[in-house]
Amino acid sequence: MHSGDLGGGRSLVEVAQRIGEGVAGPASRDVDTHARFPRESVDALREERLLSAVASVGRGGLGASVGEMADVVRTLSQYCTSSALVLAMHTIEVFTLERFGETSLLSGLLDRVVSDQILLANATSEFPTPDGGAALIEDAGALRVDRSTIACSYGLDADVILTHVRRAPDAARDDRIYVVIPTARAEIEQTSTWDTLGLRGTCSNGLRIRSEIDVDAVFPTPWPTIMNSGFIQVRHILAGAAYVGIAEAALREAHAVVRREARRSVGTTPPSAARLAELLLEVEKLRGLLAGVASRFDELDRESRLDDIAYISSLRNLKVASTAVATEVATKSLQICGIQGIQRGGSMVIERIVRDAHAALVMFGNDGLLRQNAEVLIARKSI
Repeated sequence: MHSGDLGGGRSLVEVAQRIGEGVAGPASRDVDTHARFPRESVDALREERLLSAVASVGRGGLGASVGEMADVVRTLSQYCTSSALVLAMHTIEVFTLERFGETSLLSGLLDRVVSDQILLANATSEFPTPDGGAALIEDAGALRVDRSTIACSYGLDADVILTHVRRAPDAARDDRIYVVIPTARAEIEQTSTWDTLGLRGTCSNGLRIRSEIDVDAVFPTPWPTIMNSGFIQVRHILAGAAYVGIAEAALREAHAVVRREARRSVGTTPPSAARLAELLLEVEKLRGLLAGVASRFDELDRESRLDDIAYISSLRNLKVASTAVATEVATKSLQICGIQGIQRGGSMVIERIVRDAHAALVMFGNDGLLRQNAEVLIARKSI
């Protein structure tokens, strides 16, 4: 993955590093303590125009590839994973608008992302219901959406929420469309809180969202097509990048401890150095998996083969491996850091990293992804 240029010789990753060191990292403790939206980080991303990074150059964006954005998310996650996930989730929606936003309203919305750096959120989770969930309702010529979501990350702080609903009240469960809802026009009720073990700054509260929408706010392409033609793929890559960043952050904390131990006993290698070397090996394997899956995206995208069954399996493996390895590396790094690592409020942040890693492990259904891959393996003639 090669980072793009932001002008003045600065790469996207260099800008993400600066934001991480100067903004996201210093604010991360307060974001975590109060489970609040990482506003400082998002403002810094706005200032550097990273909220429109994947929009095309012709439209005024930076034309960043998915692989480049994976590097940005991974870098930012080393300082504040919640901030990195906000950027990742927003970027998925910008990618979707760039690819499928064919109406004048959707095109104008993407223009606003570029010009005003507005923030997009996503509400895809839904409580199961016998009728298949929320539907687009036509009433006296107006279109209305009434959608309850289990968790809508940073929905209360976003400018626009995108969500899928059934095409009509009598539509089948999988006959779904994708719509945009400006939060300024919507009635939004918070139905649950987000007081969690980790990833607290994502502010993934349950919401009920009610709004009238314009006909042009509906994507012409059906939701299942959008989901399988880039949405799912980009989501797996960018989420995986955030979890790789967790592992790297944990490794960095452990590395600092080992170096301090080595300085106290010049000429000897601390026993913890061997454990650190083992963790580095795991992180490097994870980096390689992320890089390979991200670079493969561009190749398959050019060939219109993003739904390749082997590639989808690799994406699921990235999701499973990144959360599992991040949790393992964070936990073993905590052992290297010792008693000081579990204390809150000091200079070390390994305690928060461990919590974020475990939160990622349980929030995204690894068992389900592995089960899907197992079913695919039965049908595949080769591996």
